[in-house]
Amino acid sequence: LRVKRKVSMSEEVFEFVDKPLSSKVNFPQSSRRSTTVIHERIYSKSDLSKHYLRRYIPLLSLGTWQLDDPLMCESAVYNAIKEGIRHIDSAQAYRNEVHTGKAIARILEKDKLILREDLFVATKLSDEQHNGGYEGTIALVQQQIQELQCSYIDLYYLHSPFRDENKLEGTLIAIAELMQQGKIKSIGVSNFGEPQLLHFYPFLKRVAHEQSWTDEMYQKMHPVALQNKWDCYHVGKQFDADASDIHLVAHQNNLLIMGYSLFSGYPFTLLPLKDPILDTLAKRLTARSQREGHNNPTNNEDISVAMVLIRAYMQMGV
Repeated sequence: LRVKRKVSMSEEVFEFVDKPLSSKVNFPQSSRRSTTVIHERIYSKSDLSKHYLRRYIPLLSLGTWQLDDPLMCESAVYNAIKEGIRHIDSAQAYRNEVHTGKAIARILEKDKLILREDLFVATKLSDEQHNGGYEGTIALVQQQIQELQCSYIDLYYLHSPFRDENKLEGTLIAIAELMQQGKIKSIGVSNFGEPQLLHFYPFLKRVAHEQSWTDEMYQKMHPVALQNKWDCYHVGKQFDADASDIHLVAHQNNLLIMGYSLFSGYPFTLLPLKDPILDTLAKRLTARSQREGHNNPTNNEDISVAMVLIRAYMQMGV
């Protein structure tokens, strides 16, 4: 299945495609179709003459935040991958990378359900004070790779904007070195608003110039994803006092948007899943589907608010 659509605020085209799985994977067809959707970024023609980078990021991800119980964390990650989820998102701050890694090792080494290249592993540097800077970043990433029991990290986020520019510079230099070693494949930023994004790019350019990076290395060090809080009341805004359109800013900077806590209403009191307007919408969609005789995604079960929200976010390119 290949569906193209133009994004009105930029020249980018987003494709949602089924990525062929490894021959060792043997999941039901329905599971493959619903959970292995890939979000592919394709640059506009004006960028093709420069450095063309293609990133494949599984659209649906299991985030491990608040999976504090070791057994629960390992079980959740293991079963998610077993059911077809191909994107696992962790972080230093979650304090569960060891247990996430145990599940990954069971999948890859013990049960051999998939190959490493079929799994997309993302994690984050969260503690700028203790792990920011060159030496701290090198030590942390090596520890995270060991704990996650994977030979490399597909996407490495800065969990939040750095306060100390000297540490940020050292961290970027370390990440570039780790990329050259194949231990990190790409970089992302998280919890950045427009001011932080617009400050980051010239800072990165200065570091690249001072370190005499090649153009290819400089392009690889550009973030490929922005991970922000995203729900129907709080669409990606983090620290934007002027309420700027972070969705537009991200696309203008060729950033994929990864939304987290999609069903949480924080900092508001109403949870999206309890919203009476969304509940009414889900019921109307269910009734229409039944009237038109369509086979809806859950084998004739009701369309839930969660399904409506996920579909809406996907259509927004999140």
